[in-house]
Amino acid sequence: MKNRNFLRVTAAALVLIMCVFAFTPPTNAAEPATEKEEVVYANLAGDGQLLEVNVVNILYPDENGHAVDYGSYESVRNMTTTDPISYSGGAVSVDTNADKLYYEGKMTDPSLPWNISIHYFLDGEETSAQSLAGRSGALRITMKITENPDCEGEFFDAFALQTSLTLDTGKCSNITAEGATIANAGRSKQLTYTILPGQGADIVVTADVTDFEMDGISINGVPLNLSLDLGDVAGELGGLGELESGIAELDDGAGSILDGVGALKSGAEQLSGGIGTFASGAAELSGAAEQVTAGSTAFRSGGEQLVSGAEQLDLGIKQLNMGAGEIQMALNALDTQSDTLKGGSAAFLAGLRQLQTALDGVVVTSQDLSALAAASGEIKSAAEQLASGAAALREALSFEAYKAAMKQNGLDVDSLKQQNAAAVGQLTSSVAELKTQAETMKRAGADTSSLEAQIAQFEGLIALIGANGGAIDGAEAYLDTLGENAEALETGAKQLAENYAAFDTQIAGLVDLLGNLAVNMAPLADAVTTLVTEYTTLDAGIAGYTDGVGQIAAGYAQVIDGAAALAEASAALHTGAAALVENAGALFSGVDAVGAGAKELGGGASKLSGGARDLLSGTVALYDGVSELKDGTAALREATTGIDSTIDEKVDSLLASFTGGDAETGSFVSDENTNVESVQFVIKTEPITVEAEDSAPVQETEQLNFWQRLLRLFGLY
Repeated sequence: MKNRNFLRVTAAALVLIMCVFAFTPPTNAAEPATEKEEVVYANLAGDGQLLEVNVVNILYPDENGHAVDYGSYESVRNMTTTDPISYSGGAVSVDTNADKLYYEGKMTDPSLPWNISIHYFLDGEETSAQSLAGRSGALRITMKITENPDCEGEFFDAFALQTSLTLDTGKCSNITAEGATIANAGRSKQLTYTILPGQGADIVVTADVTDFEMDGISINGVPLNLSLDLGDVAGELGGLGELESGIAELDDGAGSILDGVGALKSGAEQLSGGIGTFASGAAELSGAAEQVTAGSTAFRSGGEQLVSGAEQLDLGIKQLNMGAGEIQMALNALDTQSDTLKGGSAAFLAGLRQLQTALDGVVVTSQDLSALAAASGEIKSAAEQLASGAAALREALSFEAYKAAMKQNGLDVDSLKQQNAAAVGQLTSSVAELKTQAETMKRAGADTSSLEAQIAQFEGLIALIGANGGAIDGAEAYLDTLGENAEALETGAKQLAENYAAFDTQIAGLVDLLGNLAVNMAPLADAVTTLVTEYTTLDAGIAGYTDGVGQIAAGYAQVIDGAAALAEASAALHTGAAALVENAGALFSGVDAVGAGAKELGGGASKLSGGARDLLSGTVALYDGVSELKDGTAALREATTGIDSTIDEKVDSLLASFTGGDAETGSFVSDENTNVESVQFVIKTEPITVEAEDSAPVQETEQLNFWQRLLRLFGLY
């Protein structure tokens, strides 16, 4: 027992001696400061009021193991070795064998570079942090960070802050935190805010809470001294040069489309002229039908052939009408895709304008870039669908396709033409024979009026059957011309789809590259504004192009009306021919029906001619719209020429505004510390916790200092 007391006394004396040496005044306060790093630990109250600041200084002693540091501290503590630390008059000195020494100093009268104010509201009423512990309701936390003008140094302008709040999802639900990065950490949600140098923050977090508790709010400050040298940004990214090339290809493609639409315009002019000729023929057919006057036994034989041909003609015209309906559907589908193209272009322009607005606000978000990429994708899809619709239209518009469809429905068009030719041959032969008989009867002095009437009837039939063949030939010329124009339209649409696919790829690349910057892109607003202005011209060209397609569809509707009238006229012709065969005595009434049918045919041909004129008008409008498109792409091409150098300049200017350049790191503790490698701030508020009720007396733990713990380790205390 006596030995134990002796050891305690000895240990106490040893500790006293060490303390005396630890606080021996430095012999030379003017020594230069040692190379060091500083980590500033600040404890805040729940409302953000500063409680205390402790600085962990990391010293790198010289070759003799000597280190000197400066600061205003209430106390200092060696955290690495047992070497005594001398502190007097704001100077700290230590001699050690350690290559790196950590010591902690508690600052006197500290002041942080940031003023931090935190308020808590539960169910709309403000309350203190600790009074929230264990309560439930609708919680709103507001946090305001501003510059502290009373704190010396450039920390506010050079340091970025990362602020984190951790909420237990078992106690918090319906969490909203605008502007925060939200991550799952076990059963907790971690809300992180990044605050750039020279900027404050207004943070609002809301949640529905039950038995509320929360860890302290953590705020870490580090210097944003990036000193970036990106060099040739546009050259490194590569995509901007490809974008410029893609826009040039888009301009060339627009020129090709303009050439194709010019060919379509020329074809429409030829089509309009051909249909005018067809209308004239239909008018002549109506006049010829009025000359048919009487019927006979020989007429019945020829009339039976006429009925057969009329039936086939009626079937053929019905198939033609069906084919015209399919063409109308194809044109309507093409017009529908034109609406999608206009909508996609409008969405793309809106995405550009939204990006412009975001840049004006010095913020580029992933949602803005995604909207831009989605709008460009819609235009690409619409262009592809437009090309598919043009291909389907080209396949439907051919005389061979028409003949194949007719043959599937039991009508061989080529055979019909041969039968018409045979019927004309037989009737011509009969007319020749009748004329010979008439000459013989005249020489004999007989009455030939009845025979001459039959000759006139047969000649009228020959003209009618010839008109039937002319209708088939006219349909062939009409469909072949449409097919040639549709082929030109298909070529232009395919070129548009291919060229825009390349443009869309460049847009996607630009979106990815800009998204990776994730920084304030305000200085790029001028370049994007130029892009918005030029694309507005391109959008107007696309609108003109789609309006032209709509006018073609509207004009073709009148072609459908003409085809329907032609079908009605053919049905009337068939009825008249049957009546002629069935009752020769009713020849005049049948001829009247034929005449009426011929008139309706003439009316349908007139409508068809009007539709052709509308088609030509729509094609001219389409040509004008594509011309505007070409003007827009040319302007866009001119505006984006040299975009890589423009981006380089803008990015260099942008980075210079917040990277910090070559700013030197100053000491937070004392201006006399001139050899500071780094300074870091670790700031944390008090946690909000429910105090546990004492269930049993707690045995107080004896507080031991380092030397007491060391002596106890060896059983000496």
